[in-house]
Amino acid sequence: MKIERQWSSSWSRLPEDIIFSIMNRLGYVGQLRFRAVCKSWRQANIRGIKSADTLPWKMAVDPRSCCFMTLLTIKKYTVDSKVLASKYGWVLFAKRENDEEEYPYMTNAPLFLYTPFTNRIIHLPNFILKLDDKATFSMPPDSPDCEIFVVRLDRDKKLLIRMCRPGETTWIKLAIFKFFDTEDSSEKYGPAHNVEYVDGVLYISFEQIAVVAYNPKLDDSKLYPYPCNEGKNIVYEYLLESDGNLLLYHDELDDLVFRLDRPQMKWIRIHNLDDRSLFLGTNSSLFIPMEQTSELVNTRHAVVCHCSMCTKISESFHLDVRHMEDYCWIQVPQMI
Repeated sequence: MKIERQWSSSWSRLPEDIIFSIMNRLGYVGQLRFRAVCKSWRQANIRGIKSADTLPWKMAVDPRSCCFMTLLTIKKYTVDSKVLASKYGWVLFAKRENDEEEYPYMTNAPLFLYTPFTNRIIHLPNFILKLDDKATFSMPPDSPDCEIFVVRLDRDKKLLIRMCRPGETTWIKLAIFKFFDTEDSSEKYGPAHNVEYVDGVLYISFEQIAVVAYNPKLDDSKLYPYPCNEGKNIVYEYLLESDGNLLLYHDELDDLVFRLDRPQMKWIRIHNLDDRSLFLGTNSSLFIPMEQTSELVNTRHAVVCHCSMCTKISESFHLDVRHMEDYCWIQVPQMI
């Protein structure tokens, strides 16, 4: 018994550099479990730990179930919810309250945030959601400063923006404004296509003409027309954030990637992915650094994708995501 106690004590007093080395080799979920083993490992004063997870999780949702997938594991849940957004390892859901044929109106739908990495749920105030509403959030929802935004273009072509924070009981109406100069131009916009929050500004893309930028703190809005491509009328499919920059992406004719230069109010084309990979989804898109030796470096992946990684996931779990109703990528969090 004495020998066992000494052995147990020695494990609890691992040097911090050894703890750091072990954790850098673990994925995010493994790091959480490692730190839960004992008090000294949990309280170790270490910073700059990175997760060994280099790829995002893949999520697919059908009307009654939800699958979270990696190359190694799959988690399947019973769910009756619509995916609105995914960022920072969290997914924003709206619970369906009506039958499918009554949609697009989800009367007073309960909204909630969920992370599959810790199974934590954060409930939000109910919201009368419509089919074309778009949503995003500003930072990890377990932060007290996180803000959740829902954007709608109404029948009068007015842009409506509402916001709430975790723990609040009501949605605040931030803005109602009309940014079209003429009725002819307003007809070209249609509903909001994508929404992204970058560096204090909410960006809303519309299918044919421009991105609207709204700063909630300044109550100020700007219009950024889409870049022209040899006179072609291009629908830019994706907005995404990368290193504090807003990126615009189109993949039908060419792999067109643009970065917004805000001081100059213009789009600058990015001609290579610079050892990163694009993961494109209906409610979330990611631009992730890759090792130069990775087979995925400088590649792009839609959720319905036939690359080696996505094919391996589908074959491993006998899952055809083409038959799922909704899907997105989930960014793996990093330890602080």
